[in-house]
Amino acid sequence: MFWIATFSFLTFQMVTNCTMAVFIYYSIVKNPGGYFALLIGYGLVLPILLILPIWLVSAFDLRNCAMILCCGASNVGLLLFRVLEAVHGTLPPYLQPTASNNKMSNPKKKQSSHGPS
Repeated sequence: MFWIATFSFLTFQMVTNCTMAVFIYYSIVKNPGGYFALLIGYGLVLPILLILPIWLVSAFDLRNCAMILCCGASNVGLLLFRVLEAVHGTLPPYLQPTASNNKMSNPKKKQSSHGPS
């Protein structure tokens, strides 16, 4: 039962991380700066990230330290810094939304040098 619960919490973490990453990208990274990014980051995403593990521990009545750690520690740590990077615009260069990083930004642009032109 322990391994099934651990696997289910890790699966839940993966789904939560992917969902929050997509939400952060489309709401904050694509619209950098301004009050909207601060409002979404500090007003919506960070409170959810800080309250969600506490709610999960109480909802599932977790008492095992390993399960509690599995439930909340890595999820909060990873996404907390991801939100802070996105809100304050300190993303790595490969995550910046620029035309050179987006291969589909210009569909008429030649994608590779192979094949007929």
